[in-house]
Amino acid sequence: MRDIDHLMRKFILTLTFTLAFTLEIFPQAQSGTVVGTVTDQAGGAIPAVNVRLINEGTQFTRTAVTNANGQYVAYAMPTGLYTITVEQAGFRKLVRTGIQLTAADTLTVDL
Repeated sequence: MRDIDHLMRKFILTLTFTLAFTLEIFPQAQSGTVVGTVTDQAGGAIPAVNVRLINEGTQFTRTAVTNANGQYVAYAMPTGLYTITVEQAGFRKLVRTGIQLTAADTLTVDL
């Protein structure tokens, strides 16, 4: 029995050090989510619109497409300042700049 207790303690100690070391090496990702709705001047949803998000510091770019309700989602976006652009035939181009996304944030940007 004594050998089993010793082995169990050794196992728990090794596991604890391994987890602590792993968490130091692989810190949490610095990202957030941007969500929103694209509507026309009357407030109607605009489906199938490309929403382009550009990180102003790194030029990282992602394009999201609005669903049938005009909603878009961009997951796992690196933190920083963003410019969001929406262009659709028959509508005026819309550009929003200086949008700050912080880590673990879900930011709503309606356009």
